[in-house]
Amino acid sequence: MHPIQRFIDAQQGKDFYPSYQSAYAEIKAGKKQSHWIWYIFPQLAALGYSSTAKYFGIVDLNEACEFIQHKELFNNYYEMAQLVLRQLEKTPITVLMGGTIDALKLTSSLTLFREAAAFLLSQGANYHDFMSLIECCDQLFKKLSNQGYFPCKKTQLFVQSCLPQK
Repeated sequence: MHPIQRFIDAQQGKDFYPSYQSAYAEIKAGKKQSHWIWYIFPQLAALGYSSTAKYFGIVDLNEACEFIQHKELFNNYYEMAQLVLRQLEKTPITVLMGGTIDALKLTSSLTLFREAAAFLLSQGANYHDFMSLIECCDQLFKKLSNQGYFPCKKTQLFVQSCLPQK
Protein backbone atom coordinates (compact mmCIF):
# COMPACT_ATOMS: atom_id res chain seq x y z
CA MET A 1 0.00 0.00 0.00
CA HIS A 2 1.28 3.46 -0.90
CA PRO A 3 1.90 5.54 2.25
CA ILE A 4 -0.70 8.22 1.40
CA GLN A 5 -3.36 5.56 0.85
CA ARG A 6 -4.10 5.73 4.58
CA PHE A 7 -5.43 9.28 4.08
CA ILE A 8 -7.52 8.34 1.06
CA ASP A 9 -9.07 5.39 2.88
CA ALA A 10 -9.86 7.42 6.00
CA GLN A 11 -11.33 10.32 4.00
CA GLN A 12 -13.54 7.83 2.18
CA GLY A 13 -14.86 6.61 5.54
CA LYS A 14 -13.15 3.22 5.59
CA ASP A 15 -12.34 1.49 8.90
CA PHE A 16 -15.06 3.45 10.71
CA TYR A 17 -13.34 6.83 10.25
CA PRO A 18 -15.71 9.78 9.68
CA SER A 19 -15.58 10.55 5.95
CA TYR A 20 -14.43 13.78 4.35
CA GLN A 21 -18.07 14.56 3.57
CA SER A 22 -18.97 14.19 7.26
CA ALA A 23 -16.09 16.45 8.30
CA TYR A 24 -17.09 19.03 5.69
CA ALA A 25 -20.71 18.96 6.91
CA GLU A 26 -19.58 19.53 10.51
CA ILE A 27 -17.50 22.58 9.62
CA LYS A 28 -20.26 23.88 7.37
CA ALA A 29 -22.65 23.56 10.35
CA GLY A 30 -20.23 25.62 12.44
CA LYS A 31 -18.48 23.11 14.72
CA LYS A 32 -16.24 20.07 14.47
CA GLN A 33 -18.04 17.27 16.34
CA SER A 34 -16.16 14.05 15.57
CA HIS A 35 -12.57 12.85 15.28
CA TRP A 36 -11.07 13.47 11.83
CA ILE A 37 -8.45 16.22 12.18
CA TRP A 38 -5.52 13.78 11.72
CA TYR A 39 -6.36 12.80 8.15
CA ILE A 40 -8.19 15.90 6.90
CA PHE A 41 -5.63 18.42 8.24
CA PRO A 42 -2.58 16.23 8.92
CA GLN A 43 0.44 17.60 10.72
CA LEU A 44 3.98 16.35 11.19
CA ALA A 45 4.29 12.95 12.86
CA ALA A 46 6.91 14.41 15.20
CA LEU A 47 4.25 16.71 16.72
CA GLY A 48 1.74 13.98 17.55
CA TYR A 49 1.49 11.95 20.74
CA SER A 50 -1.39 9.53 20.25
CA SER A 51 -1.17 6.40 18.13
CA THR A 52 -3.69 7.93 15.69
CA ALA A 53 -1.66 11.14 15.42
CA LYS A 54 1.48 9.13 14.72
CA TYR A 55 -0.28 6.88 12.19
CA PHE A 56 -1.59 9.84 10.21
CA GLY A 57 1.42 12.06 10.88
CA ILE A 58 3.33 13.32 7.87
CA VAL A 59 6.91 12.04 8.12
CA ASP A 60 8.69 14.65 6.00
CA LEU A 61 8.39 17.27 3.27
CA ASN A 62 8.33 14.57 0.58
CA GLU A 63 5.23 12.97 2.08
CA ALA A 64 3.55 16.38 2.45
CA CYS A 65 4.27 16.99 -1.23
CA GLU A 66 2.89 13.56 -2.17
CA PHE A 67 -0.27 14.34 -0.20
CA ILE A 68 -1.03 17.55 -2.10
CA GLN A 69 0.11 16.13 -5.42
CA HIS A 70 -2.70 13.58 -5.15
CA LYS A 71 -5.75 15.09 -6.86
CA GLU A 72 -8.42 13.94 -4.39
CA LEU A 73 -6.38 14.82 -1.30
CA PHE A 74 -5.42 18.22 -2.72
CA ASN A 75 -9.01 19.04 -3.68
CA ASN A 76 -10.35 17.99 -0.28
CA TYR A 77 -7.66 19.90 1.61
CA TYR A 78 -8.13 23.07 -0.41
CA GLU A 79 -11.93 22.87 -0.27
CA MET A 80 -11.90 22.37 3.50
CA ALA A 81 -9.39 25.20 4.00
CA GLN A 82 -11.65 27.50 1.99
CA LEU A 83 -14.64 26.46 4.10
CA VAL A 84 -12.73 27.13 7.33
CA LEU A 85 -11.80 30.56 5.96
CA ARG A 86 -15.45 31.38 5.25
CA GLN A 87 -16.59 30.07 8.63
CA LEU A 88 -14.05 32.20 10.48
CA GLU A 89 -16.07 35.23 9.38
CA LYS A 90 -18.73 34.26 11.93
CA THR A 91 -17.25 31.63 14.24
CA PRO A 92 -14.14 31.76 16.47
CA ILE A 93 -11.55 29.12 15.60
CA THR A 94 -11.77 27.36 18.97
CA VAL A 95 -15.53 26.95 18.54
CA LEU A 96 -15.22 25.90 14.89
CA MET A 97 -12.52 23.31 15.58
CA GLY A 98 -13.96 22.15 18.90
CA GLY A 99 -11.18 23.50 21.10
CA THR A 100 -7.67 24.86 21.38
CA ILE A 101 -5.87 21.59 20.63
CA ASP A 102 -7.48 21.11 17.22
CA ALA A 103 -7.07 24.82 16.45
CA LEU A 104 -3.33 24.33 17.00
CA LYS A 105 -3.33 21.17 14.87
CA LEU A 106 -5.04 23.15 12.10
CA THR A 107 -2.39 25.89 12.19
CA SER A 108 0.36 23.28 12.16
CA SER A 109 -1.21 21.58 9.14
CA LEU A 110 -1.72 24.85 7.28
CA THR A 111 1.92 25.73 7.91
CA LEU A 112 3.10 22.38 6.56
CA PHE A 113 0.99 22.33 3.41
CA ARG A 114 1.55 26.00 2.62
CA GLU A 115 5.29 25.27 2.68
CA ALA A 116 4.86 22.09 0.62
CA ALA A 117 2.84 23.99 -2.01
CA ALA A 118 5.48 26.75 -2.13
CA PHE A 119 8.22 24.14 -2.54
CA LEU A 120 6.37 22.37 -5.35
CA LEU A 121 5.80 25.68 -7.13
CA SER A 122 9.51 26.50 -6.81
CA GLN A 123 10.23 23.16 -8.50
CA GLY A 124 7.97 24.04 -11.44
CA ALA A 125 4.98 21.90 -10.43
CA ASN A 126 1.76 23.46 -11.68
CA TYR A 127 -0.71 20.61 -12.16
CA HIS A 128 -2.77 21.70 -9.13
CA ASP A 129 -3.58 25.24 -8.11
CA PHE A 130 -0.84 25.42 -5.51
CA MET A 131 -0.78 29.23 -5.64
CA SER A 132 -4.44 29.39 -4.63
CA LEU A 133 -3.75 27.05 -1.71
CA ILE A 134 -0.86 29.28 -0.61
CA GLU A 135 -3.09 32.36 -0.83
CA CYS A 136 -5.86 30.61 1.13
CA CYS A 137 -3.40 29.62 3.86
CA ASP A 138 -2.09 33.20 4.01
CA GLN A 139 -5.65 34.52 4.37
CA LEU A 140 -6.33 31.95 7.08
CA PHE A 141 -3.19 32.96 8.98
CA LYS A 142 -4.22 36.60 8.79
CA LYS A 143 -7.59 35.76 10.39
CA LEU A 144 -6.10 33.25 12.83
CA SER A 145 -3.44 35.69 14.02
CA ASN A 146 -6.23 38.02 15.13
CA GLN A 147 -7.35 35.17 17.42
CA GLY A 148 -3.85 34.42 18.72
CA TYR A 149 -2.94 31.54 16.38
CA PHE A 150 0.16 31.80 14.21
CA PRO A 151 2.11 29.58 11.79
CA CYS A 152 3.74 26.69 13.64
CA LYS A 153 7.43 27.48 14.27
CA LYS A 154 8.36 23.81 14.81
CA THR A 155 6.81 22.91 11.46
CA GLN A 156 8.56 25.81 9.73
CA LEU A 157 11.94 24.76 11.16
CA PHE A 158 11.36 21.13 10.21
CA VAL A 159 10.45 22.06 6.62
CA GLN A 160 13.51 24.32 6.37
CA SER A 161 15.70 21.37 7.42
CA CYS A 162 14.19 19.25 4.62
CA LEU A 163 14.79 21.75 1.82
CA PRO A 164 17.70 21.18 -0.55
CA GLN A 165 20.68 23.34 0.39
CA LYS A 166 21.51 26.04 -2.14
